[in-house]
Amino acid sequence: MNHSWTTTDGQAAATGWTSVPAGDDGWQVAVKGYGIAAGRTHQGAALAGLVREAIVQGQLAAFLSTLDGHFCLRAERQGEVWAAVDRVASFPLFIGTDGRISDRPLQVSDTPLLQALDTDTAREMALAGFSTGTATLHREIRRLAVGELCHVRGPGQVDFHRWHQYRPWLVRSDLTPERARHELKDVLQQLFQTLAQGCAGRPVVVPLSAGLDSRLIVSGLHAAGVKDVHCFAYGQPGNYEAIASRQIAERLGYRWTFVPYTLSRQRAALTSTLHDDYVAFGDSLSAAPFEQDFLAIRDLMDQGWLPADCVMINGQSGDYLTGGHIPSSLAAPLPGLSAAERFDRVFAALVKKHYDLWQSAQTPDLMALIKVRLQAHLSDIGLSDIPAEAPHGAYEVSEYENRQAKYVVSGQRVYDFFGLDWRLPLWEKPLIDFYEGVPASLKVGQALYREVLWELDWGGVWQGYRTPPRTVVPGWLRGPRLLAKLACAPFGRQTWHRVEKQVFGYPMDVLLNMAFLPYLRVLVDRRGYRNPVSWVEERYLARHGLDWQGKPLKP
Repeated sequence: MNHSWTTTDGQAAATGWTSVPAGDDGWQVAVKGYGIAAGRTHQGAALAGLVREAIVQGQLAAFLSTLDGHFCLRAERQGEVWAAVDRVASFPLFIGTDGRISDRPLQVSDTPLLQALDTDTAREMALAGFSTGTATLHREIRRLAVGELCHVRGPGQVDFHRWHQYRPWLVRSDLTPERARHELKDVLQQLFQTLAQGCAGRPVVVPLSAGLDSRLIVSGLHAAGVKDVHCFAYGQPGNYEAIASRQIAERLGYRWTFVPYTLSRQRAALTSTLHDDYVAFGDSLSAAPFEQDFLAIRDLMDQGWLPADCVMINGQSGDYLTGGHIPSSLAAPLPGLSAAERFDRVFAALVKKHYDLWQSAQTPDLMALIKVRLQAHLSDIGLSDIPAEAPHGAYEVSEYENRQAKYVVSGQRVYDFFGLDWRLPLWEKPLIDFYEGVPASLKVGQALYREVLWELDWGGVWQGYRTPPRTVVPGWLRGPRLLAKLACAPFGRQTWHRVEKQVFGYPMDVLLNMAFLPYLRVLVDRRGYRNPVSWVEERYLARHGLDWQGKPLKP
């Protein structure tokens, strides 16, 4: 059997792989990313050595369960193969029906995509921007699930094992609000001490916004004594996120810069050959490309602003993990509902949040298909019966394994594409393990998270800092927008929201994510797009010969 370890250009180093030649034990091991074991950060050959030792001892799954960090691995000996991804599959791997494994999905099958199109997944992705479970657009290609270990024993002999699974429905009964505050403080303090030690004096670069998560990153680094920190913001000039970013960086004494996005600059970036290469580089056949900071990183690289040997650290995905996405409909137990009714409640919440990129595509047959797929996914991970006492857990794990792992975390690919090292501390084991057992009452609205951040007040950027007010950018739109709002007033709020999105959504988007499109196309469209991701997904599907509904384009 021929197992493909190569990437598109055949050079492991070019895409982050470190490959260690076979030793006396016969195992050839390759790793990506970093692992944290016993408080120490390991990369490259050091991490590969730990993996090899665990395989030789027959303890790979047990070793992975104790290993923190973000990584993927592969090991081969005489046709036998082990492969694994971390808790959020931050470096995804794919396996074909013949046992080939690669970080490039189209390398594990010789069948062209349109000849092996998974039509159900294509339709689902057109509506959500990501697939469910291990499915990809190609029916012969399977994506490894989060926290999954794959063992190829020989031709046609493949075993899969989930060495980690996030189970937020298993709420801790001993976690009082006071105890939760103390434990979260301890977790965060240890998290940033480990992060500081792992960076080992290297310069740190943080994309800093007005949100809680990136502010936690920079203030946590400050509390841990990290001094060589460089912050940047991006988007349309004058946006409140950038104003807050500069203010926070100045309070902490960190270097700061701004990358301006204009319609012409963003259009040129998103229609460039370099951008095409980036999309191909990060294509997982299971989610739309994450594009928001492509222009910013490209510019900072071109300007030489990023320090040599720097480590990129962003705040993904603290808002999700700390409870910011739990809907009010699932915030309390549902003791009076049947199992079917509880699933219907979860399904309705997921659809409202994620499965509506195009309103006109929400046909009854497609919604029925998605319902079956979501139910099957929950059943596959052992949640066929949603607990009445913790219904939020089903919602959270579905988002964790699907949207977060496939779309949001794929934003790390932009760092890989430009050859930058990175860390993802708010997706590391201590925080995941802690929040798994936190009750919904302390998660909803990020209640516990907010309380602890303000109590810690690291760097003095919490209690004594007020985020600047949101403003409409570009400034010249404020007058026309106000006149349009007044004109819509007699027709109600819903009419205004439709007009605002259709007429002003394109130029008001802080990141100008739709710049690759002509404005007129968005203005006259009547399919009911939700946000810029709707158009990004349509463009992504077109790259693979599919229309906006996931159907093959007509010749």
